[in-house]
This record gives sequence, C-alpha cells and structure tokens, in this order.
Amino acid sequence: MSFKRAMGTLVWALMGLSLATAQEEVAQPGTSKEVFVQFRGGWLLPLPVGNNFLSEAYEVNPGVMADLDVLFNEHYVLGYQGTFHSANVTNTGLVGRFDRSRIQRHYLTGSYSFLSPESRVGLIAGTGIGYVRYGNKKENIKFYEDGFSAMVRGRLTYRFSSYFGWHAGLQYSRDFLNTETAPELRSFFRNAHTFYISTGLVIFFGE
Repeated sequence: MSFKRAMGTLVWALMGLSLATAQEEVAQPGTSKEVFVQFRGGWLLPLPVGNNFLSEAYEVNPGVMADLDVLFNEHYVLGYQGTFHSANVTNTGLVGRFDRSRIQRHYLTGSYSFLSPESRVGLIAGTGIGYVRYGNKKENIKFYEDGFSAMVRGRLTYRFSSYFGWHAGLQYSRDFLNTETAPELRSFFRNAHTFYISTGLVIFFGE
C-alpha cells in the first residue's frame, strides 16, 4: 500500500470514528462523555524561513486549512490536518523553468489538551507527520515534487456556544522532499521550513 493511500485510509477511519461518536452521544444523552470531536476550518498565512528554495525563490500566498480532532478522556487528541496554498516563483534561475506551484500537506496528528473540552477556552500543543506535494506548473508543463513532512503546533480555542467557536494557532512545518539534485545542493532543494499563522471557525460534535 502506498504512503498516500495509507494516509487516506487513516483519515477515513478517523472520520468514521467521529461520526460514530457523535451518534452515540445523541442516542445516550446524560451518559458520561469520554470522547469529543472538533472540526476546524479557516485561513492560513505561510511564512517560509531559512536558506532553502521555498524562502529564496517563491512568493508564498495565503491559503486554507482544515483539522479533524478526536479527543479521548478529555486531554489526548488524535486527528488529521490538511493545509493548502499556492506560491509564485520569483527566481526561476534558482528552481527551474516554472512559474507557480500549489502546495498541500496532509498530517496525522497527536496532541495534548491542557484544558477540558467542555470549558469555554481550549489550549492544545502537539505534533504531526505526513505527506507534502508541490504541484509545479507553467502553461502546459506540469510536474510535481513530494516527500515527507513533520510539524509542531499550538492552538487556542474560544467557544461561543455549544456548537461553534473560534480558533487561532501557530505552527512550524519542515518538508523533506525527494528532489534529485547535486550533492552540494541537497540541503537547499530537499528541505523547506515554514511557520504558519492560522485562524477560523470551530464546530463541536458529540459534546
């Protein structure tokens, strides 16, 4: 099974667990709640850093993100995160003859919630591992580069009601690409470092 297919299978499994949990909570009101589900969507501002192709040759655009988190016993969190944004090439001499790229990252995440999910304010910190893909394009020329990605994150949540809230977060991601290049250029082309600022809406299920 390919890495991408395995990621997809795990994401669908998490979504199925989320729906089953929500249904169980509705069917048995008043029982003790040990599993909580949260979905987050919103706006993402990527900030490339370091001496690498992404920070030196790209103008990175804002994008969107989505999280699906399943909280166990109020404090332990497993989930999925996807981030999606585009970038324009500003220095083709460094990276090649293409002028834009669509960048997507997919993570399996593990986090710790410092506060109860039933409280109005939430705070989590965690990490994730997953897949990154750069879809490069110029006119009719299309190709992609992909690889492994890892991230760490922190997020603050404020709850407006039983079902809706707001979140803001900081995240650092590092991409390890499979780009074929000369040995002296591997560090420049095979690694990319990005800080993210994110904010958006939270939807609570099964609470």
